Amino acid sequence: MKATYFVRMDTYWQHSRDTWFGPYPTRAAAETACNESAAGRADLGQAANDVRNQTRVLGIHNAGNSRKLGRQPANTLPALNALPGSTDALHTLREFLV
Repeated sequence: MKATYFVRMDTYWQHSRDTWFGPYPTRAAAETACNESAAGRADLGQAANDVRNQTRVLGIHNAGNSRKLGRQPANTLPALNALPGSTDALHTLREFLV
């Protein structure tokens, strides 16, 4: 079985819940999705300019580790070519979660 990868994302708000995106077929594909959305969002490990309306990527994890960190179908969205760069965009996508 080939490894798949998931991107863990949240907002800067104190009680923001994690949202997962994936599966991506390779780690490089997940990194590309993060890089495509980086214009308006801080990169992994960097501070945001406007924490009230920006998202952050907490990491890229394989399927097994992501399940250990709390990924479930109820908080996982399909893989996107570019991840949401604002809290508004992320909340809009979260509406599609069951």
